[in-house]
Amino acid sequence: DIIADHEGNIWAATNSLLRHDYKSDRFTRYTPHPPQPEHTDYIYGFVYEDQENRLWFGYWQTLYLFDRETQKLIEYPFYKGKKSDLGSENWHFIKMVQDEEGRLWIATNMAGLLSFQYNNPASFEQYRFNRNKSSIADDRISDMCIDGQNRFWITFKDGIGGVDLFDLPKRKFAHHSHDPNDLYSLSDISVRSVYNDRSGNVWFGTQSSGFNIIDPNRFKFGHFRHDENRNSVSHDVIHSFAEDRNGKVLIGHWFGFDYYDPETNQFKQYLTEKNDPASHLPGAQTMCLDQIGNLWI
Repeated sequence: DIIADHEGNIWAATNSLLRHDYKSDRFTRYTPHPPQPEHTDYIYGFVYEDQENRLWFGYWQTLYLFDRETQKLIEYPFYKGKKSDLGSENWHFIKMVQDEEGRLWIATNMAGLLSFQYNNPASFEQYRFNRNKSSIADDRISDMCIDGQNRFWITFKDGIGGVDLFDLPKRKFAHHSHDPNDLYSLSDISVRSVYNDRSGNVWFGTQSSGFNIIDPNRFKFGHFRHDENRNSVSHDVIHSFAEDRNGKVLIGHWFGFDYYDPETNQFKQYLTEKNDPASHLPGAQTMCLDQIGNLWI
């Protein structure tokens, strides 16, 4: 995970926290104590700056606050019980967001959706799948975002797949999935990523069917897939999105990323070179644009 904070610094989450200071152009690593072990070859961490400029770091099942005065990571006990009570022992954090009321939400890979209010442990909530039609569709979340109308979009790559639209005031979930008989449904059952742009459109990256864009006021999914015979997205496995100050969207995929102009519907490709090992990337898993327009992958 990579973000830019309110001061213009870049933060990246692995099994520790990295900061790039834009003024000094130097990197600093902040390691939790005791250090977190590498669980697999994959990076299971997020970094998030909330509305009060608090910096959160989540790795595996441990949540930290970064103390800007002492420059240390402090473990934050968001849940009073045993972490094993939340799900299987292999669950881990995926992402954090904050709603308009200041409540923090954490997506997990196997323990559903977690939520709490800062400095209020009694406010903890967990949402897991059950047979109630208004429950979350699956405990295995791949990504989430809150759009400009405070609507909560949750995606699923495994299991039932698709997308949930979470009604925050009512605490109810409505599921959307691929329907082969509906041209305006999701193009794929497996959805990897979701992104809300400044115009209010919501973007979904799929596992094998390109990306979709939905106007939340119409609830119709527009489909964008790779087509060798015309200008199109370079690959159908979509990992991530980012938006520049001019409203153009960068689309991260398996072979690099594309620069997409929604006004002209044109794509410009930035791909790895087959004969240049130095250019080989494991896909643009996450992307962030800094205050001067540099792209961090």
